[in-house]
Amino acid sequence: MELYKTLLNLGYEKRKSQEEMFSIVEEYINKNSEDQYVILDDFHNQGQNIVLIEAPTGVGKSFGYLLPIIEHNQKAIISTKTKILQEQLRRDLEFLSSTRKNYFGKGINYLILKGKGNYLCLDRFYDKENELKQTTIFGKVSLSQNIRNLIESSTWDGDVEFTNIPLEVWTDINIDENYCDSNYRKSCPYLKDCFYYKKLKDKERVADILVINHSLLVLKNFDKESDKILVIDEAHELDEALVKSLTVGFSVNGLMRLVASIRDMLPNDSKNMLDSVDILGIFKSLFENIFEDKKQKPIDKYATPYKSATAHKPTTVSNSADGKGKYPSSIPLDEAFFVEPMISMIYEPLKQAVNVIKNHVVKTVMERLEYKNTISQKFKAFLESSLLFNDEFLNRFSIDTSQLQNGFNDESIDRLEYEIMKLIAKFKSISNRVSNIYNSLKYMEDEENKDIIGFVVSREFSKKLEDFNYKIEAFPIFPKNAIDLDNYKAVILTSATLDKDLIELTTGIKGKYYSLKPVFNYEDVNFIIKNIVPKNKDLWKEELANSLRYLRTFYSKVLVLLTSYEQMEYIPKDEDIVFQNTTTLRKAIEMVENGDKNVLVGVDSVWTGIDLKGEKGLLIAKLPFDSPTDPINYHRMKYFEKHNMDGFSYARKKAFLQFKQGFGRLVRSKKDKGTVIICDSRIWKYEEFINFIKSLKVKIYYRQQRGD
Repeated sequence: MELYKTLLNLGYEKRKSQEEMFSIVEEYINKNSEDQYVILDDFHNQGQNIVLIEAPTGVGKSFGYLLPIIEHNQKAIISTKTKILQEQLRRDLEFLSSTRKNYFGKGINYLILKGKGNYLCLDRFYDKENELKQTTIFGKVSLSQNIRNLIESSTWDGDVEFTNIPLEVWTDINIDENYCDSNYRKSCPYLKDCFYYKKLKDKERVADILVINHSLLVLKNFDKESDKILVIDEAHELDEALVKSLTVGFSVNGLMRLVASIRDMLPNDSKNMLDSVDILGIFKSLFENIFEDKKQKPIDKYATPYKSATAHKPTTVSNSADGKGKYPSSIPLDEAFFVEPMISMIYEPLKQAVNVIKNHVVKTVMERLEYKNTISQKFKAFLESSLLFNDEFLNRFSIDTSQLQNGFNDESIDRLEYEIMKLIAKFKSISNRVSNIYNSLKYMEDEENKDIIGFVVSREFSKKLEDFNYKIEAFPIFPKNAIDLDNYKAVILTSATLDKDLIELTTGIKGKYYSLKPVFNYEDVNFIIKNIVPKNKDLWKEELANSLRYLRTFYSKVLVLLTSYEQMEYIPKDEDIVFQNTTTLRKAIEMVENGDKNVLVGVDSVWTGIDLKGEKGLLIAKLPFDSPTDPINYHRMKYFEKHNMDGFSYARKKAFLQFKQGFGRLVRSKKDKGTVIICDSRIWKYEEFINFIKSLKVKIYYRQQRGD
């Protein structure tokens, strides 16, 4: 591979495991090369276009699949876990592209693509622009001017990432499929300048490499899949990403915003028809007692934390509204008892309001067009496809074939037509959102789904509500068949930690499995196991603090991996410690890298998403087993029990993967070394954990006495 040889000549490090990965990827690209590597499992020739590659830290897996794809001029879709990791791939691709262009005269045509909701809708923004003039960024520039500056810049691609636009504002001006449906989009006056449907779509059509995230992988169809290689990076996270994408649900805040939008569109004589719909009161009547019943009850505080089925990130055990007592922030539910009450108390009144708006919109449009005989072809097509008007009304109009020159963005639609189109689009958006409520609720109670979906109710105190914001969600217990891999030329799943059995169990994906050898030398790493178990809470908390103090004595950089936000209360607070929940993860990492802080304390993404090089200490609070009350884990364990399957085997595999991910935060380059401490002697019970440490030739120490 010429580009690879060039990188080696420039000083790029040669790694045997990475070269093995090159060969595996090339084999699946070519499909006809001889099988020359040890195959650990061939799944009896099933999934012949799919390969799973475990590439430990240091292999350089991004280059491991990118270089063969580029060298063989393949079109590819690269899917990774998060938008942050997409940005990391952007840096890798930009480096490879500039190197290739400098030495071979041709760069790499790639595109970073995120979900539609991440991009600005010009039509919705200009509709809200005057309102946004009242809001300022840091008290200096109006929000509307700030966004206009972004629009007029030549570098912004419409993505909210790295902007200062508040989330509550963004949801009013981003692309909304309910508003920007295919019918309205055809006639949108801003389509030719649209960031997503014009500029990004044009780039997508010609891009050789498309970088997406796992959520988009399940939500989007891609053209000409048979010509493309699909790479699923961070494949150990695919399961939860698919669950997140397929989760449906409602929150108090979300429904209250919908009610407000409906009320705005109601005619004046019907503005009060939804006054009796008390969204918060309905949710409290359905779910408040469930949280009261769980108050102060023992909840396996030493396992991993509660998770939201949508976010799949640990959440705290929240205080009650009056500050007295503790409640779990999310609770798994065994049945959809809430469906019928929600249909009768929420959906039916909203549906009635939508019907009133529909009649009002039809009447308004007919009145505004009463004296108009000719309309544009686009406008007539829009009216016809809206399905709101009868043939008698539509047949009144002839087509105006002249080109209007009034300075409007689209010369074939005049201002009146545009205003009517916006009115209908807003109605359609509300109507679709209300219909989605019904469809989601019926999905939740469908008997055919009873064995394959789980439910969770969660809540978080809201300053805006001055009460709890409740959320009810349903999700697939196992997201099998969520993505169709059969049509791709080849499919490569890779991660630093990959368990083929877990992948098959949770997603249904099978393929040949390769495990590459570690690259880094761990002989200068110490692994200390403290003789303490988390159930001895007071002693465990003391040992946690002692261990952190010990690591800070020897290292200027320390990572602390916790299994719940609640455990942050046990970590001493001082100016040199940064906690993940006090800033963005990106900023927290920068603080430690720059020496502004010397300790980073975090959960979940800190176990898997930190690339902090240099000598350091690593403190693992406890073995990362999921809590029995974690919604996904809860419903999966019920499923295993019902089908006479070994649930604990699943739990061990998941904890082991998470442990390996966490351990991998220590050594990120050949020069890295340091000490790992785990405050959980239960690790001796699980041989795979100890064997993994031994396989790396790490020095293991067991502290029999606290404090030695």
